Amino acid sequence: MHVWEHYLQKKPGSNELWIVPAANHYLQNDRPDAFAEALLHSLERQGPSDPGPLEATPGAAVRVDHSAPALPDPTSGFVV
Repeated sequence: MHVWEHYLQKKPGSNELWIVPAANHYLQNDRPDAFAEALLHSLERQGPSDPGPLEATPGAAVRVDHSAPALPDPTSGFVV
């Protein structure tokens, strides 16, 4: 979550944050099925458009957030 909040969430591009239930630090060992599905959907851009589970089954990977397509305009918050 720290890396997402401080580095990836506001980075331009197509970054996604997924949670894999019942998996710890080594997702590929703990839940290889859910990890592979989330990874493939993320790479193919076929994941859900809004946050939510990938499938309607218990233990499915959950898309939590995605990054903005670009950094915000630094001058948009100023009043002249």
